[in-house]
Amino acid sequence: MNAAKKIDSKGRLLLSEELAGTTVIVEKLSNGEYIIKPAVIIPASEKWLFENKEALGSVMLGLKQAREGKFIKKPSFSKKKSWKDELAD
Repeated sequence: MNAAKKIDSKGRLLLSEELAGTTVIVEKLSNGEYIIKPAVIIPASEKWLFENKEALGSVMLGLKQAREGKFIKKPSFSKKKSWKDELAD
């Protein structure tokens, strides 16, 4: 979208309706220009996952396996047999 826009007296800039409700990051460059980037906000308590490549990879693999229906057999807790006997070494 290339268009001339006017900022109102309260410093607001109207963009297109397709961006309504979108969270954005507004970055001011040293030359006075602004860059507006769509953003997603995550809770601070979940930030660690995105900073830990190994943990994120493990989660992504687990989600892929779940989508493919690849699940492990859960142990039986019946009294006939100890669940410990069903665990692989």
